[in-house]
Amino acid sequence: MGKLRLVRTAVVTAALLMAVAGCSSAGTAPVAASDTAKSSASTASSSRSPSPTGGGAVVAAVVYECGGSSVASPKYYLLACGNAGWWLNGLTWSDWGRETATATGQFWQRTCKPSCAEGGALPYPATVTAGGLTGGAYTTLRVTAPQAPEPVMDFGLSEKGAKQRTAG
Repeated sequence: MGKLRLVRTAVVTAALLMAVAGCSSAGTAPVAASDTAKSSASTASSSRSPSPTGGGAVVAAVVYECGGSSVASPKYYLLACGNAGWWLNGLTWSDWGRETATATGQFWQRTCKPSCAEGGALPYPATVTAGGLTGGAYTTLRVTAPQAPEPVMDFGLSEKGAKQRTAG
């Protein structure tokens, strides 16, 4: 009787964990950095296994979010930690864990018209490239969104999240 109860408890626990892991942060509005860290960690893409098509060694790789939490192959990623004005959503990654990983999805930008508090946000189709894999973490991110006001944006990634790099 004891073994049956233990097996039943293990099955229920596994089902609950799978249900939580299967939840999605597919909403398009940004959330607070602390919420983002919690939701992205639980909503990492189910494609955690890198694609076999890319070259180079495959490693367990992460990016860090604004709150300092690490996440593998995120579906949602906040780019502007200070004001939540830029974010990526609906990301589908390939070659995660290789030297360079690429995703397609949407780049969202607040319009700030008539003000940032009152303005909406616009989505733009985007390609995202994570690179600079060092110590199991990607250190660079390039967002290419040809229809966006700034079509190419480069970011440095650290344990504090993304920070836009400026030319010059």
